[in-house]
Amino acid sequence: MSIAQKRLDDVLMKLSDKDKEQVMEFAEFIYEKRKSAWKEALENVAEEEEELSAEEVEGLKDAEEDIKAGRVRFFHEVLQES
Repeated sequence: MSIAQKRLDDVLMKLSDKDKEQVMEFAEFIYEKRKSAWKEALENVAEEEEELSAEEVEGLKDAEEDIKAGRVRFFHEVLQES
């Protein structure tokens, strides 16, 4: 159990049922607000109009071939090499 979860559990144990209901409503409000903020941010990402260069297109084709052939590594493995 995380420290934050333990602290939350300790505080909730001390609250009345009415206060717990208010905490739950506030937590749900925060959750929904954050979720809608992320959704709005993702929906409003500016699209780039710039076309890919021939080198970038070739690099993407090479990468796709590597993936299909199984020539891939996990990111954490790459990080361990440096």
